[in-house]
Order: sequence, then C-alpha cells, then structure tokens
Amino acid sequence: MQKHKILAFLLALFVSIGLWVYAVTVVNPDGRADIKGVRVRLVGVTDLQSKNLMLTEGAEQYVNVTISGRRSDLKELNSSSLEAIADVSNIDAPGEYDLSWTLDPPSTVASGDIKLVDTNSNKITVKVSEYKERPGIPVVVEYSGTLAEGYLRDTETVSTLSVSGPSEEVNLIDHAVVKVDLEGASTSVDADYPYTFVDADGVELTLSANVKASTETVHLSVPILRYKQVELSVKLIDGGGATADDTECTIDPKTIIVTGSEEALA
Repeated sequence: MQKHKILAFLLALFVSIGLWVYAVTVVNPDGRADIKGVRVRLVGVTDLQSKNLMLTEGAEQYVNVTISGRRSDLKELNSSSLEAIADVSNIDAPGEYDLSWTLDPPSTVASGDIKLVDTNSNKITVKVSEYKERPGIPVVVEYSGTLAEGYLRDTETVSTLSVSGPSEEVNLIDHAVVKVDLEGASTSVDADYPYTFVDADGVELTLSANVKASTETVHLSVPILRYKQVELSVKLIDGGGATADDTECTIDPKTIIVTGSEEALA
C-alpha cells in the first residue's frame, strides 16, 4: 500500500509538471505580434477649444507596432482593437508639435501585460491654429446672359454667410460670389445657389475642410419685371393771360420706363 501511495504521488507530480510545462510552452507562451495601421486617438481636443485654438493637421494618423506578451493576449490585439493615445490638452499656442503616444489595449487585455518592442514612429506631428469666427460675410451676385425682350432685373435680395475655422484661412476671405445666368429669363428668381469664396483681389480661394460655413448654399431672390417705355407729354392749362400757343415746352427725358403687370402696362 505504501508503494502504491508513493507511485500515485509521483504520478500526480509528474502529471502536474507536465500540465504546467504544456501551459507555459504551448498554451500561453510569450510571443511577438506585428500590427500595422494602429490609429492614434487624440485626447484633450475640447481643451484646445476652450483656449480659442483648433487642431488643423494630424487628426488622423496611424502607426505600425511590434508588441510582445502572452500569446493569448496577442490574439486579442489587431488594428481595430488596439489604439494609441496622444494628449493635446497641454498645447496653449498655435504651432506644430511632436507628441509622444502610448498604447491603449482593449479591456480584455491589461496594459501591463503587453510591451511595445518596436514602432515605425515614436512621435506624431500635429498642427494647431488660432480659431476664428466671422459672421456676416457679404455675398456678391454676378449676372450673365440677356433677359427676354421687354423685361428688366430689379434689386436682388441675398442671404449672408458666417464662417469659422483657422484664422490664417478665415482672414483671406473677402466675400462670396454667386454666379447666375439670366439668359432669356422672364420670371423672377427665387432659389438656392452655390457660391465660392474669393479674396480682396477677386481670386477664388481653395480652403481646407477646417473652414466651416453656416450653409452650403445661399438663397437668392431676383425680381424680373415686365417693363414698357412710355412717352411723356405736357398738358398746359391756360391762365394769367397765357395760353398754350404762347408757350414753348421741352421734356427731358422724353420717355420713362414703367414696370407692372401685363394688364396694367397694356
């Protein structure tokens, strides 16, 4: 019986050691994983806004990493589950900044259980600009084409624009331009039109996506009126001893233009 107990003990010991060796060397050994395209998530962006700053370059960046850790943990990591984090909250002036980043694994993997072995970039570069808002950007309408015979264009009504974004771009804007073709038009215009921003010299601007406008179109109303040329005449009333025969009368201008409905003009 004593021999059987010793043999059972030794067998259990060897089985335990075997299971431990299997778990360490086969089930969950340490290893390495190369992960490409890990997104760098920026934190502290709202802090920039409170300082009248905004991020203008570097919002979307990715790094390639080599990570070591238990294979069971490495299986949980890929370019979708793993992120890198960089903090921009300490930036307090416009300029370009090189920022370090740290890995942020998913909740199923403890950050202390993995280690960064290598990367293609230890830092990322971001650009921060002064934030500016400009309300009441004027809109200039440029017309082309000839109206239908007997019609004229009255004064238009057009909405204004507000823009916001990096001050270096917003400051370039002088006004917006809307182009309208009135060739053959005989009815009033009341519609939304696209526009372009131009500088003080009238050169069209190419602005970045960081510049935001209050609306993508402007509403334009242009009255197109029927008109008629009417000759002027003078009706003289005799009086004070004078008559029409004693008077020489000239009219300047000899005609006027009046607008109105077809019935009224007729």
